[in-house]
Amino acid sequence: MMAGDSSAKNCRKVDICADAFYVIVTKSSRDFTGNFCIDERVLRDAGVTDFDQYAVEKGNVLIMDGFVDEDENGQPNILSREESSNHLRSGFKSSGSAGPVGVAEISAVFSAVGETLKNNPDLKLDGLYLFDVEGQKWFIDGASRSIGKSGQAPPGVPLCTLSMKAKDFSELFSGSLIPTMAFLSGKVVVKGNMGSAIKLDKLLAAYQQNRKLRAA
Repeated sequence: MMAGDSSAKNCRKVDICADAFYVIVTKSSRDFTGNFCIDERVLRDAGVTDFDQYAVEKGNVLIMDGFVDEDENGQPNILSREESSNHLRSGFKSSGSAGPVGVAEISAVFSAVGETLKNNPDLKLDGLYLFDVEGQKWFIDGASRSIGKSGQAPPGVPLCTLSMKAKDFSELFSGSLIPTMAFLSGKVVVKGNMGSAIKLDKLLAAYQQNRKLRAA
C-alpha cells in the first residue's frame, strides 16, 4: 500500500465492494445505466447503516479518499466530471507565492494553530505529533493541548512525524494544498501512525476557518 502495510487497519475490507456490486447488478438496467457509483453511497441508498462490519479494524479513523469529497454530513459526495477534474488539479496547484517561507512565518502559523487548539475543546487529539519543516522541528501535543519547538516537547513517543518543505507547509496550512493530495504526491511524508495523522485534518480545517474569520 502507498501508505505502508500499517495503514491497512484504517481501511475497509473488499466486502463493501462485493455488496455494492450485488446491489447494482440486481437493479433494473433500464433505470440505472450510466451512473457513477461509490460503494458506500450505493449501500446507504439501499438502506445499509452498519458500516463497521466492513472495517479492517473497527473504530479506527478511515484514510481520506483523495478523489472523493465529503458532503456536509461527512458522507461521500459524488462530483460531476468537471468538478472532479478541477478538484484533482487544485490539490496539486501551487499558490504561486513569491520568495522562500521564513522561520517567522512558520512560527506564526504554529502559534495560530496553538490558539485554535486551545479555543476548540471539541477537537480530539490524543498524543504527540512532530513536524519537520526543512529542519525546523515543532510539536503538537493533544493531551496538554500545547505547541512549541520539538526540544520543548513532553516526554513520550510521537504518534507520527510529518516532514515537508517550508513552501509546502505554507500552502498546506493556507488551504491551497489539499492534505490528501499532499500525501499522495509525496509533498508530505508521514512516519508513524497514519490514523493519527488523519486526525490532524480537523485541526487544520478549524485553523483555516479561524484564519478566514480574522481576514474578513
